[in-house]
Order: sequence, then C-alpha cells, then structure tokens
Amino acid sequence: IRERNHVLILGWNSKVLSILKFFADMKIQNAVVILTPIESDDVLAEISQERRALKGMRILPQRGSPTVEADLERVGIQDSASIVDLSKRINTCSG
Repeated sequence: IRERNHVLILGWNSKVLSILKFFADMKIQNAVVILTPIESDDVLAEISQERRALKGMRILPQRGSPTVEADLERVGIQDSASIVDLSKRINTCSG
C-alpha cells in the first residue's frame, strides 16, 4: 500500500460497516485500509451492499493477518493517521 495518513482497520466483523458509515458521515477524506484474513472479494461484496452510504470513500481491503509484522508493514501501519483494532488476539498470559 502506498498510502500516507490513512485509516487502518485491523480485522473484520459486524462493526466495520457501522464504522465506515460513521467515517462517511464525518466526510473523512483519508483512504481506509482494512487488513483482514478474509478474502478481499468477500469484503468488497459486503461493502458494495452499502455503496450509497459509503459514496466517495476510498476503501482498500487487504488480505493478511493483523498479528503478522510483515502484513502490518505492507499496509503501511507506520504511515497511518489512525488505527482501529478489531482483531481478535489470543491472550497468552496465564495467571
């Protein structure tokens, strides 16, 4: 991804479309990159059902894992303006 100051969403669940609609209502001009292990075509199919509400937004779904450093670098985490973390992480701490 060759984006700067983009919004990065880590993960995909039922909350993402509401978040995208909120960004659309706020007239967010930044591109929105979504990093998810789900196929990009499946994500785009769900997004396209809401295309009227998301009109004008640049949404770039990318397949990958929010827990893999190389995938995070590939979607420009270091250059993102903000990050929304919806990924499920396994807590490996015991106690």
